[in-house]
Amino acid sequence: MIKQNKTFDKQTEELLKRMVGCELKKIVHDEFTYTNSVYGRVSLFISDRILNINNETEVVEFYGAKEDIALLSIKEVDINKVKSLLENKKQVEIPIRKAIKSIDIVNYHIYVKVDEKEYDNTWTQGIILHLDDFQVSFERSDSFTEMIVINRGYDIITKFTDVAEYGKEFINPISVKTKKEIIVIK
Repeated sequence: MIKQNKTFDKQTEELLKRMVGCELKKIVHDEFTYTNSVYGRVSLFISDRILNINNETEVVEFYGAKEDIALLSIKEVDINKVKSLLENKKQVEIPIRKAIKSIDIVNYHIYVKVDEKEYDNTWTQGIILHLDDFQVSFERSDSFTEMIVINRGYDIITKFTDVAEYGKEFINPISVKTKKEIIVIK
């Protein structure tokens, strides 16, 4: 069985834990063009720190082939890293000024048996910030693009791509099992 775990590591989970109770001052990202998604990076200004959510490609084993797959990461950065990954792309600042009450880490687990091989992959699909009176989410668009989908509102988990969609891309699979896991950080 080929098994891969591309979920947030313990260091990232600790970074998220330190965000709870802090003020999300603003979000900075590329200007939306046609959808509510941006290329590769969103910056969060939290109390006295800045965090970048990145969705960058990495070469991984992907169901029998080496592929460039986009994976989420979160890192604390300084102000000079608050910029678009695209040249000449305008960025916008979205003021929030709300306390982070809790954070959901949304992980997707896909088990597939196809062509007599078994694959067991888990990755972080996104995060949801629960604020005083609404939620903000950041979700990787799909496996092959660096886009990050941003949503704001209520019950945002319903706006995430259904985990079962990731099982539909296989032709004649022997077995497909999908599961969504939500880790709540308070």
